[in-house]
Amino acid sequence: MDLLEKIFDQDLSFILADGEKEIFQSIAEKSVTNKQKSSLVDGAKASTKSDLMEEFYTKLDFPEHFGRNWDALYDSLTDFLWSLDEDKYLLIFTNADQLLSKEKDNELYNFLEILKMTAENVSQVDCDLDMKVIFLFKATESSHLKTAMLNNGINALSIR
Repeated sequence: MDLLEKIFDQDLSFILADGEKEIFQSIAEKSVTNKQKSSLVDGAKASTKSDLMEEFYTKLDFPEHFGRNWDALYDSLTDFLWSLDEDKYLLIFTNADQLLSKEKDNELYNFLEILKMTAENVSQVDCDLDMKVIFLFKATESSHLKTAMLNNGINALSIR
């Protein structure tokens, strides 16, 4: 079983991974040929809320009217995912240790809650999209994101 199959074989929507960006770039490229879609968001370019919103706007080609707030992110991300023809979707965050690192913890909690609600929404029978969110780290043990996930009741699989 290759890494991509292992990822989609999991019941959990969230995955913490130690590894190099190149491995996941190749997974993202491979997913195109396997009727799966993926997006790469760089945590180094999303250390603030406004930078994160801009990354999503750019990388997922959100509409011009995207409001760049938490409600708008949920709405636009959900609309984007419901519009996909693919059955599987990977949202990969590289440099995840830098994601919202310049913001207060509550902003990170808000973001994680949006990802959690989105993954639940698109797994409904009407959409039936298998969405996996991968946070790519250099060292997952010391991550503020991992701590925030645990504090927010989000279970994640760790891959090394």
